[in-house]
Amino acid sequence: MPYLLRHISSQLRWLITMPLMCLAANLSMAVDILSYANGDEPEQPLWEMRLAGFGRFGPSYPASEESQLNVVPLPLPIYRGKFLRLGEDSENPIRGKIFRRDRIKLDFAFDLNFP
Repeated sequence: MPYLLRHISSQLRWLITMPLMCLAANLSMAVDILSYANGDEPEQPLWEMRLAGFGRFGPSYPASEESQLNVVPLPLPIYRGKFLRLGEDSENPIRGKIFRRDRIKLDFAFDLNFP
């Protein structure tokens, strides 16, 4: 078996492993959804550190026949304060609550995009 794995092209290995990684991610999300189905949402911590990963599979350099996989892991801090929240929502990564009453709410939000 190791003999076969060594001789499989890198593109074929990529086509095999990518669907398996997506399946594993979907299964882990399904477990989270099922745990929240009964309505018991656990109390979330004030600070949380997550890990985000970005990857690229492509040629080593322009016009190269060899390809390589580049992966960049990034730490993703999350802060859930009373007035300021960072990284909790992907739509508004920086959000603040200034004033809130029954009928009036005043808050601010910042968004980040690539040009």
